Amino acid sequence: MERVGVSGLVSLACVKCRQELPKTTRLLRCPRCQGLLDPQYDYDLVGSTLTWEVVGRRPRSIWRWRELLPIEDGRCIVSLGEGDTPLVPSIRVGPALGINLSLMNDGMNPTGSLKDRSMAVVTSKAVERGYRVIACDSSGNKAASLSAYAARAGLVSLVFCPNTTPSQKLLQIIAYGGRLVIVDTDRDGVARLYSELMQRRHTEWYDSGVSNPFRYEGKKTYAYEIAEAFAGRAPDWILHPAAGSMSIVKNWKGFGELESLGLVHDKPHLVAVQPHNCAPIVAAYQNESRIVSPVEHRPTMAGGLSMPNPGDLGDLTLQVIRESGGAAVAVTEAEISGGMQALWEEGIFSEPTGAVTIPALRRLVEQGTIHSGDTVVCIVTGTGFKDLHRLAEMVSVPPPIPATRSALEEASQRLLE
Repeated sequence: MERVGVSGLVSLACVKCRQELPKTTRLLRCPRCQGLLDPQYDYDLVGSTLTWEVVGRRPRSIWRWRELLPIEDGRCIVSLGEGDTPLVPSIRVGPALGINLSLMNDGMNPTGSLKDRSMAVVTSKAVERGYRVIACDSSGNKAASLSAYAARAGLVSLVFCPNTTPSQKLLQIIAYGGRLVIVDTDRDGVARLYSELMQRRHTEWYDSGVSNPFRYEGKKTYAYEIAEAFAGRAPDWILHPAAGSMSIVKNWKGFGELESLGLVHDKPHLVAVQPHNCAPIVAAYQNESRIVSPVEHRPTMAGGLSMPNPGDLGDLTLQVIRESGGAAVAVTEAEISGGMQALWEEGIFSEPTGAVTIPALRRLVEQGTIHSGDTVVCIVTGTGFKDLHRLAEMVSVPPPIPATRSALEEASQRLLE
């Protein structure tokens, strides 16, 4: 009989000074150097239960990988069936570029974005630790996701969004019962104010913001799912939309864990993609800097990537990009629109943020960085239903025609000419 997997969590370690803290700590950052904390696992224990065969028999969600996630009491797991999103072979973009491209459609998550991978984990940890209120700052998707998982768990969600958040995301937050505060500033301004607020209220509210060490662990499941889909191998390249971007950092960690468990024997090159109007990681990469400096905030249709000062999240991403032999690419607003249209032609309805990888991929192929025949995965992070007003700027709805057979025939013929 298959043993029920339990979390292999043993401690938290600072990513900077490597100080180790007990897994029960309520601190979100290292007390010595204020570095981010990274959950550590007993891989011998994990390896005693986790194999490809075992995973294949389990119900499909991120919790198939429970041994590598930080929730120790299975009764506290909060799930809406997140993860295991479709990995769709490209039938147009990939063949045109001469590569083997797959599109990971994370817009198929329960609330329509990649954030469900993280919010499922962090909400479960809030339940495990006995909190009643869980809070975050967000450009929209994270707040919508947190509100859904909090509703599922019976918790109160308190979320803070900038005044630039698309109305579709705000309505989704409210529908789930999220206690929404819209702040008259940009994404970076909300983050600063939220951080100051949580310094005073962290004992009452569970902080699922950028410093929470457990939240990001859900993003490791990208690596697990992609490696499984590629029969225990890594693709040559994985492209991620990037704000911070801990998706890249945790994808790299996930492949490292699979490697240490003997489940894969190679790792991918990782690429961070940002809008040209807000690309601090790309600037640091191109300048061969070790740290990411803030950039001037300029509006971008890819609002989920509008983080002009990613801080040490960006530094970690920069480190991983270089360690993986990857790259960082900035794309223009026109290229983002083109990326959306290319995904629509593949049958994938993406919001602007999720489409940035397509023009970046084209550029990397044209530059000779990605070669003919390479296997590539582009992460599509959110559904187009999240930002319909951008779509309205790109397409037009035809006016109604008279309700007669001749008018129908005439209109049909016109459209088919």
